[in-house]
Amino acid sequence: MWWSNWCYIVFRVTLLFFALFLSGASVTMASCVLVEKELNKEFKVFNALLYKDQPDMQELCIKPINVMYAWYFFPKGPKRGAYELPAQESLVKAKAIITKKSIVTVLDIEHWPLKNVSHRKAVRSARNYLSVVKEIKASVPGVPIGYYGVVPVVDFSRAIQAPSEPAYKKWQVDNDRVKIIADQVDAVFPSLYTISSSPQHWRTRALASLNESRRIAPGKPIYPFVWPYYHSQGGKIPSGTPVEAEYWQYQLEFLKKHTDGLVLWGGYKKNFSKELEWWRITQDFIKVSFTQTQKD
Repeated sequence: MWWSNWCYIVFRVTLLFFALFLSGASVTMASCVLVEKELNKEFKVFNALLYKDQPDMQELCIKPINVMYAWYFFPKGPKRGAYELPAQESLVKAKAIITKKSIVTVLDIEHWPLKNVSHRKAVRSARNYLSVVKEIKASVPGVPIGYYGVVPVVDFSRAIQAPSEPAYKKWQVDNDRVKIIADQVDAVFPSLYTISSSPQHWRTRALASLNESRRIAPGKPIYPFVWPYYHSQGGKIPSGTPVEAEYWQYQLEFLKKHTDGLVLWGGYKKNFSKELEWWRITQDFIKVSFTQTQKD
C-alpha cells in the first residue's frame, strides 16, 4: 500500500513540474524580445502572413498580430464611395474578437477616401476612422490599436517628390487631416510595399512615410507593413513577382535602422515553404542582427 501511495505522489509531482515547465515555456515564448545588437534597441517583427501551414515563427521571436480586415466590420463587403459606419452588431462582434485575442491589433478599413476627393469628403472619412477606433479603444482598453495605411495616408507618387514640391505639400495637407486619428492610435502602421525595382525609389518613399508618421504621430512606435513580393500599384512589374533577394535584404536592413519594427504580410491562398528565398533571408536577418532576451 505504501509503495502504491508513494508512486502516486511521485506521479502527481511529476505532472505538476511538467505543467509548470510548459507554462513557463509559453510565458518565455510570449515575452521574447528582439534587441538590435549594434544599436541595443528593441525591435518587433510581427506575423500577419496568410500562408497555410506556417511554422512556429515565435521561435524566432516573430510575434502574432491581429489584423481586422474590412469584412469584420462590413460582412457584405465595403462599398467604395459609401460613408456609412459599421453596424453596431458588427462592431460588437469585432470587439469580441479583439478582446479574445488581446494582442496588437491593426484595423484594415480602406474604402473611406482620404485623398483625391474634396476636403469635405476627406474630413468625413477621417471622422469615420476616428469614430471606429475610439469606440474600439473604449471597449478594449489595454490592447494596442492602430490602422493600416491611414496614418500617414498611403501614397505611391507624391511621397517620392521633394518636400518643396506642391504635390508633396498637398500630401502633407491630407496627412494633417488624419492627425485626429494619429492622436488616438497606439502605433503607426504605414504601407511600404514594393512598387518599383529601384531601391532608391523605395527608400525615398519609405523615408517620406516615416517622416510624416513622426510629424503627425510624434512618439508613437512605427511598424511598417512589408511584403516580399511586388505590389500591383507600380504597373510595370506584375503583382506577386518576388522581390529580389538583395532588394529584400536592403529593405530589412533599412527598417532595422529607421523603425521600431515591421509587419510581414502576404501569402493569401498559398502554402508556406521553408525553401522560400525571402524566408531564408528573413531568418538569417533576425539571427544575425538581433539577440533574443526575455521581457519581465
